[in-house]
Amino acid sequence: MLETRYSFLFYLLAPSIVIWIFASFTQKLVMFQDLTVYQYFANRILSLIIIFVTTQLAILRIVGEREPYGTLDRDLLAISRSAMYLGKLITNALFVLLQSIFLYIVAFVIFSPGKVYGNPIILILLIFIIGLFGVTLGLTISVFAKNREQAIQFVPFVVLLLLTLSDFFFIEKYGIAEGIKTISLYSPLSLSYKMIQSVTADTYGFTDMLVGSFRDNYFLKLVLGIILLSVSSLLKFNFEKKG
Repeated sequence: MLETRYSFLFYLLAPSIVIWIFASFTQKLVMFQDLTVYQYFANRILSLIIIFVTTQLAILRIVGEREPYGTLDRDLLAISRSAMYLGKLITNALFVLLQSIFLYIVAFVIFSPGKVYGNPIILILLIFIIGLFGVTLGLTISVFAKNREQAIQFVPFVVLLLLTLSDFFFIEKYGIAEGIKTISLYSPLSLSYKMIQSVTADTYGFTDMLVGSFRDNYFLKLVLGIILLSVSSLLKFNFEKKG
């Protein structure tokens, strides 16, 4: 029970602690155009950390309950597979909401007092959406993985793949390769930090993020990714063979 409590606290506070450490070392380092290293990269680091932690959080939720370790078959006598999946999704989503509030306080209140970053509610919502993507990604891996070891091995591979396919390391001022730029338009990591940046730097409101073409709509693309992951993993979980 004590181990579970420590695990809960770790996943809850880990993203905020990483942001705290990053901000402590970079907050006063000026990069260009009067932007500090922290101000420029905070959105990117935040997005990367929240996706990694929330994916790790959900990675064993399904595969960890399969035999010989878990009680999946016994639990399915009382509830349906869909109900079990949705229950785990909702439970983890509530956890991510609490996590998002902590992250907002650390990233945008403690280390940037007095600076206006847009509507706090919208920012918390966007951090939550990023975390929810991580949860659905973790559940998807958990459904498709054959065992715990395979699921755990998938996490760094998937996160590094998202990192490679994004424009995370590139500064738009100096330009990026056209091929990478095209791919990054649909990379969840690029969508995540640009979505937050649209509020913190461009002061977009929620309705502003819904206006315009789908090509430039980071919010809708990420929500669509959440839906696609949820549907595919739910279908796989419902139709997989027993035993």
